[in-house]
Amino acid sequence: MLLKSFSKQLAAALAGLLLSGVCLAAPSGLQARAQRNKRPNPGANFRLAASKQTPGTFDLMISDGEEAVISGSFTSDQVKNFRDVMAEARAFALTEEGVGNGEPQTTRFYNEESAALIVDVMKFESQSQFFLTYETEIGRITVEGGTLDRKDKKEAGLFYDLLSKLELELKKQAPAPK
Repeated sequence: MLLKSFSKQLAAALAGLLLSGVCLAAPSGLQARAQRNKRPNPGANFRLAASKQTPGTFDLMISDGEEAVISGSFTSDQVKNFRDVMAEARAFALTEEGVGNGEPQTTRFYNEESAALIVDVMKFESQSQFFLTYETEIGRITVEGGTLDRKDKKEAGLFYDLLSKLELELKKQAPAPK
């Protein structure tokens, strides 16, 4: 009796295994579509725009490219502080100052008046790497910001895109010369 029950269970398991193998070998339409629609994670990204509701302010959103998204609204002066902190971090990243001897060294840049954006510059050998920490009432997020090859002066990443966008948006807000 026990042997009969065991053989029925074994037969059912083998049948299930064979059927699942067939499904794996020839994906159904849904499985094939899901595989085609799979996109690689785009990585961290941001959105910066002048606020439509409150003139003279900016809305900044930073996402890690997965689930975490932090956003906030800032005055023109706060956004200028962000730009200044980022420009200072970029200038430091270009130098050999603070390069570690065999170990990466990290230097932090922020403005105490507007500490919502913190830039960490990690230097190792000829590379500088940026990390952005962004904090608002909603929460806090830290994302990789990009890299700089100090030998070739090659800049890449979210850090440079955000710095360019900050400069562009601030120019748009500047009063026209008389």
